[in-house]
Amino acid sequence: MSNNNTSLNVSHDALVVKPEHRYGSKGHHQSLPQDSEENRGSFGAQSSASVVDQVRTPPEDAGVTSSASTICPAPVCRQFWKAGSYNDELSSKSQQPTGKNYLHVHPMFLHSNATSHKWAFGAVAELLDNAVDEIQNGATFVIVDKTTHPRDGTPALLIQDDGGGMDPQAMRHCMGFGFSDKKSDSAIGRYGNGFKTSTMRLGADVIVFSRHFKNQTWTQSIGLLSYTYLTRTGHDRIVVPILDYEYKASTSEFVTLQDREHFISSLSILLEWSPFSTEAELLQQFDDIGSHGTKVIIYNLWLNSDAKLELDFDSAAEDILIEGNIKKTGCKITNDHIATRFSYSLRVYLSILYLRIPQAFKIVLRGKVVQQHNVADDLKHPQYILYKPHVAGREEGEVVTTIGFLKEAPKVNLSGFCVYHKNRLIMPFWQVVSTSNSKGRGIVGALEANFVEPTHNKQDFEKTVLLQKLENRLKEMTMEYWNCHCVLIGYQDTKKPRLKVPQNAPSGGRPDVNMLQKNSAGYSVRQTINPPPGFPAAFPNTNLTSLPRVSAEPVVLEKRKEHPDLVASAASRRKVGSAGFTVPGHIRVEQFIRGSANQSQDSEIVKLMEENKKLRAKWLDHKVRSQNLEVKAMNLSSELEKVKSEYERLMEELQALSVDFARAVEDGLKLAKRIYFGNDRAVAAPRLASPMERAAAASATNAHLPTAPMVYAVIHEPGIVDNPDLPSYQPHVHGRCDPPALIPLQMNAIELDVDCYLDTALVTVTGSWRVHCVMGSKRCDCRIAVPMGEQGSILGVEVEIPRKSYTTQLITAEDGTELEKTAQPQSGGFLKPNIFTITIPQVDGGTNLSIKMSWSQKLTFHEGEFFLDIPFNFPEYVTPAVKKVSKREKIYLSVNAGTGTEVLCKGCSHPLKEKMRNAGKLRFSYEADVLKWSNADFSFSYTASSSNIVGGLFLQSAPVQDVDQREIFSFYLFPGKQQRTKAFKREVVFVVDISKSMTGKPLGDVNNAISTALSKLNPADSFNIMTFSDDTSLFSTSMEPATPDTVERGVEWMNKNFVVADGTNVLPALEKAVEMLSNTRGSLPMIFFVTDGSVEDERHICDAMKKRLASAGSVCPRIHTFGLGVFCNHYFLQMLANLSRGQHESVYNTDHIEERLDKLFTRALSTVLLNITIEPLQNLDEIEVYPSNIPDLTSTSPLMVYGRYRGKFPESVKANGLLGDFSSFSADLTVQSAKDIPLDKVFAKNVIDLLTAEAWFSEDKQLKEKITKLSIQTGVPSEYTRMIQLENTEEVLKPSDTGGKKMTASNGEKQKMISRTIPLQNFGIGFGDTTATRENVPPGFGEQRAPDAAEKFVKAASSCCVSLCNKCCCMCCVQCCTKLNDQCVLVFTQLFTALACIACFECCSNVCCACGGDE
Repeated sequence: MSNNNTSLNVSHDALVVKPEHRYGSKGHHQSLPQDSEENRGSFGAQSSASVVDQVRTPPEDAGVTSSASTICPAPVCRQFWKAGSYNDELSSKSQQPTGKNYLHVHPMFLHSNATSHKWAFGAVAELLDNAVDEIQNGATFVIVDKTTHPRDGTPALLIQDDGGGMDPQAMRHCMGFGFSDKKSDSAIGRYGNGFKTSTMRLGADVIVFSRHFKNQTWTQSIGLLSYTYLTRTGHDRIVVPILDYEYKASTSEFVTLQDREHFISSLSILLEWSPFSTEAELLQQFDDIGSHGTKVIIYNLWLNSDAKLELDFDSAAEDILIEGNIKKTGCKITNDHIATRFSYSLRVYLSILYLRIPQAFKIVLRGKVVQQHNVADDLKHPQYILYKPHVAGREEGEVVTTIGFLKEAPKVNLSGFCVYHKNRLIMPFWQVVSTSNSKGRGIVGALEANFVEPTHNKQDFEKTVLLQKLENRLKEMTMEYWNCHCVLIGYQDTKKPRLKVPQNAPSGGRPDVNMLQKNSAGYSVRQTINPPPGFPAAFPNTNLTSLPRVSAEPVVLEKRKEHPDLVASAASRRKVGSAGFTVPGHIRVEQFIRGSANQSQDSEIVKLMEENKKLRAKWLDHKVRSQNLEVKAMNLSSELEKVKSEYERLMEELQALSVDFARAVEDGLKLAKRIYFGNDRAVAAPRLASPMERAAAASATNAHLPTAPMVYAVIHEPGIVDNPDLPSYQPHVHGRCDPPALIPLQMNAIELDVDCYLDTALVTVTGSWRVHCVMGSKRCDCRIAVPMGEQGSILGVEVEIPRKSYTTQLITAEDGTELEKTAQPQSGGFLKPNIFTITIPQVDGGTNLSIKMSWSQKLTFHEGEFFLDIPFNFPEYVTPAVKKVSKREKIYLSVNAGTGTEVLCKGCSHPLKEKMRNAGKLRFSYEADVLKWSNADFSFSYTASSSNIVGGLFLQSAPVQDVDQREIFSFYLFPGKQQRTKAFKREVVFVVDISKSMTGKPLGDVNNAISTALSKLNPADSFNIMTFSDDTSLFSTSMEPATPDTVERGVEWMNKNFVVADGTNVLPALEKAVEMLSNTRGSLPMIFFVTDGSVEDERHICDAMKKRLASAGSVCPRIHTFGLGVFCNHYFLQMLANLSRGQHESVYNTDHIEERLDKLFTRALSTVLLNITIEPLQNLDEIEVYPSNIPDLTSTSPLMVYGRYRGKFPESVKANGLLGDFSSFSADLTVQSAKDIPLDKVFAKNVIDLLTAEAWFSEDKQLKEKITKLSIQTGVPSEYTRMIQLENTEEVLKPSDTGGKKMTASNGEKQKMISRTIPLQNFGIGFGDTTATRENVPPGFGEQRAPDAAEKFVKAASSCCVSLCNKCCCMCCVQCCTKLNDQCVLVFTQLFTALACIACFECCSNVCCACGGDE
């Protein structure tokens, strides 16, 4: 077809249009961008320019681009194979004969031409070929992605590269038919038809943007090839509107190249039929092209026979699929193999599309680079066979075929050859033999056949003699390889051909294993063949003779067919000798002539010799392997011994902490025995534990930890211990307690005030303690310990003593940075995650301390009941010893369930008296004078929900002092009792970190918890177990049913494979788990992710998971995360859970791993409602929900969601979701005003944690500032605030110091307030420690903040002076000594002096040993 059909002369009289006019008389201007940017983009805003040219019809056809007829045919059918019908009778564009010899191309040819592509991916490959051909022009990438039609929102296909682009003439050639200027031997395209066939095969319309730079001139062009436009306007020929622009350096802008008439005509068509409605939108598409490149957008994509898009963009976020091509077999290995998946997965197909791709060039599919895959890498026992086809005695070419068994053979029934042409895959896995009888099963080959020509669609070869010869030769290769090597994959060698032994075969050693062929003279020709370019070698060295082989030796078949294409001419046959010949390219062939076999040699002897050689080779190979395994076993054994010794050392440290703490408390109680209360004692002196009790306490992890709010006197000098009111006059004790001893102070009054709102309790404890153990003339520090309940969060501590007061306060992290440098560990911190301590400095002996402690904690929920547990178990020795001191105990409890229904009390630990009962509210009180303080924790349980799922919604105005003045809303869902609700079918994948830091107890506890969780699964559920370190290993390659036998096998697999290793590679394990659950139907997929480490690519992991989960369908996998210790990034785990509507749980020490992990498993596995949404909230001006993805409702806990909004809240609100049988659930939420519930305080802790995870992920400074203000406002500590202690001291002033102002106290003395700031340590858990993770530091050890304070607390009061006073300074000893005569006193004095010397010697040795140990 002549080029005149579509290509015309272009008028280069530039018509400049002003930007403000759509069609101006001065031409259009566009600035040239200076930099090139990569942007995957959509049709939306983009920024850069490109050069495009326009195709015009011949001048005689001036009327072609006129407006369409009023009679317009029906819209084009959206199904490709039905879109070819075209009604010429309705055409208004048919032209009468003009006498000119022009042949027009009818629009129907676009469709019929595109039918050459039977396979949609073949059309995509055509477009990629154009980008690959541009590598010679500097192209570095090609993007294949989904974009959106800006007018109707339908999907479109984007293909963009940064090649040289097209000038106006090249654009016309591209849009025309039969023109190709690709003259390079390496170029893939050659017919000039690929662009039209491929684009029209994928969609009805395509628009092209291209920018080109040549001869210091930039041009950019826009072209539209629209089958929709041509059919709907009834054209009888193909019209392609094109706009051309050229960059003018004088004005630094692009101007149009066409005359005004053609420019306006083409632009009007483009604006009417393209996705863009203005010229500015068209030009914006050049923004991301850079200085040169091409962008192709195919829209109005074809549908399949089911009226669905032929290209599936939704099933995989990083891939494009063809749903109809997915054919599953009964073998999962076959289904997952590349030979099966390439037919429906574009990513898989593109990975093998090109044999060689420069490293600098990337194919980017859906935002992720396609990793090139060489089929030859999948082969075992590979061989390389040279083939030189001949036609009419003339050599047509040569090719080396790599052939071998698939690594999965014989488990897969796959075979065939991947045949390439000029680097491009033409026929993937071409089956040349039938595998119905297993012959040839698993044999795959790869070759580059440049001597045969591909068809127009590049999915097949032209049927020529050369192709027939190639097919026959590949059949023979397959059968020969099978006969020689089938035994290697377990098949029986049924045909044992007779062997020929070369005359010059070596008498000893191993025979040469290089490929043997027969030449035309009948001699065995040995060829050493290098792998062809693009294929990896089987061994690093081409000479295979000296390398060990596990495959059978190649043999020479006695009756092997001679191939004409390998037979040389008679002249060359006579010249064949040891000189060999040279093959062009990278292939080196050396031929050695072997003599004919000795026909008289007995064949049985030959067979025995060959078998002997094979057995010897195998023995040598096994011997080498055995030696390597022995060395590896020795190394592993040595490494295991080191790990065991390290684990034992760490466990000893852990046990030592508990023992030292118990000893410190015991020593403090011994010191307390010095105190004399006279005869007016109400309770007995503190009783020392018996040796058996001490042994039991030493084995208890939490021995002597505070079980109620307590205050301790910090004793550095034991000599100051005495009754401040009644001195005992005991002998003075010299020395110091280092670390200091802790004596529990006696408590005079206690009041517990609890307010329960929804699932949160706000607790306030007010009490009075007296420093009863220090002389009135001495001072000591007082340490306050505040144990909290479930998920407790300290809100503040206030202390009042005469003339002084102390209060905690939060400040910004920036303000606290300098103060934190001077903070002392003993000033305050967390002894345990649920025990907060703070020190009041220098309190006089005999002083009364009035202390108020506040914290918040969560209520637990089980089977419709709420449970409140508050540490309130006071030891006996805090009860005042003096009878005259009144002991008043008060408890106040209020419950506001928020449901508006009746609240029923189910149980209580203390005798409460009901004060008020309203709908949804209860109030109790308890006041009594007691002899002993409470010796049991305060517990209370109540129920406020029905047997069904119920919910409600609260509205509340923001407090005046709130930093966020948006309105507040909160909704809740109670699961009720779900006995009648059908449970979800669950698919569970456990992903466990087995890095070396998990060694010992952590990994053992995880193993036990998973075993327990597996036992709770139903037989209809399925599961899998995965471990990760540097590598990832799986219990099974597919999900396994949770039958008792399978669960038992899973537990055995964990016992064997839960072995620690180096590294923490998180992303591959998570991606594998999500992929394994990607095809879930009719079940709830969930992933339990357990780790104790932090990695550097955590934000990338969140991004990757976010993309995968977005494309996972209506029910995406729930990722439930569990963090161990302080070295993992708990906010990363929180973010990972939030993205998938999952749950997050954490534990900061190794004592409760199994307990907390079992709690997470139980909560997640008891899901009763998923995919929860609240409607309608669309009409609100602004809304923000915490968390943004509403988690699922479980039977073990209610669902509470908090949010802020602006606008008028709807009066009627519904909660929607899916039940266990995947039926829809909907419930009306009662909207009510929350007057009595401080929602901002109730949800403060949860909101701050969620916002902190968001701030870490987004690195948003404004969000961090918001968290800081919210933390200071609510009193809840955060990562961006620091807690300090303010000391206010009242000082009596002289009259001259007041400055004339009257500052008078109640007693008439003038006073002033002096404030001092006491810095405290940072309470935040931080954002992980990658260094500790790399060094495999176990959780619960190392430089941990909480255990550091605990260690100081635990080691208190161990000194020899305390032991000494225990022996000789008790009251019994003093009273006994008063009744002795002088001689007896002298004897005992000498004895005690000797004992003291011995004790001092022991003390010195202990101190020296301790110092040495510390160093």
